[in-house]
Amino acid sequence: DDNILLMYLHGGGFTVRGGKNMLSHQIFTEMLKQDDKLMGRATFAIVEYRLAPLSHYPDATNDSMLALEYLVKTKGLGNSGVHIIGQSAGATLAMEVTLKSMSVDGLSVDSFLVDEPMIPLPRKNSNNNTWAFDSDSFRRYAWTSMPSTRWLEWSLMAYSGISLSELEESTIPIGMIETPVDITGGALSPEKWTQAVEEGGVPGLPHLLLVTALGDPLRSGGQYFKQVYEQVLMAAGETKPESKLSYMEAVSGHAGLYIFEPALFKRLMTVFLDKIRSVRRQ
Repeated sequence: DDNILLMYLHGGGFTVRGGKNMLSHQIFTEMLKQDDKLMGRATFAIVEYRLAPLSHYPDATNDSMLALEYLVKTKGLGNSGVHIIGQSAGATLAMEVTLKSMSVDGLSVDSFLVDEPMIPLPRKNSNNNTWAFDSDSFRRYAWTSMPSTRWLEWSLMAYSGISLSELEESTIPIGMIETPVDITGGALSPEKWTQAVEEGGVPGLPHLLLVTALGDPLRSGGQYFKQVYEQVLMAAGETKPESKLSYMEAVSGHAGLYIFEPALFKRLMTVFLDKIRSVRRQ
């Protein structure tokens, strides 16, 4: 009955199962290595959510929520803590699933690891509610191949259900393809988090462990979410937001820390384990 639930949401731009086996194995292996007694009694679940272009938003979110509810309510897991791990597109899902879980009775996430999220930002000076990848980092790292900015925009269109001809797409500057769909499900809105706390009756906000990376076109999106969550924590009366928000930055591009920065990866897992232990002690 004394168990921990770790739910992993893979990356891949909502279109492929990017690193699902390799990265999830690396994460859980390192956690076992650091504390085999604790992790030996944990359930590590990997969600096989539906992918674009055959499925569109919010199918991946609905699948992830369904999985979380099944694991917690039907299987009875997570009595000693529920923790979500998301990488890239999965990190975006982790944001929304954590937000939505706060409004579901009997479903509470204790911490969420948001690793280099795939976040289109609200468009400035737009009369419509639209989102796009255009940002300082998307422009600065426009020619990186990991991940390709053109592939990211294709994935955004596929997940949003947008269809453009090859000619139309070729005339749009990098980062400027817009979608009317907020694929974060409101997770970039401080008001949505505050509303979830008030309506859900949860004891407090979950701990956020956020990772961004230099060289990553998506870096600005992750930093934007950091500012949003800091606002939420301050509005909730957290005088020291750092007590509920841990932030790390890699230097080797998108997902590079798993290969090129073993010390940072190990520290990331150490911090995450500390958050898991803190829930168990309560």
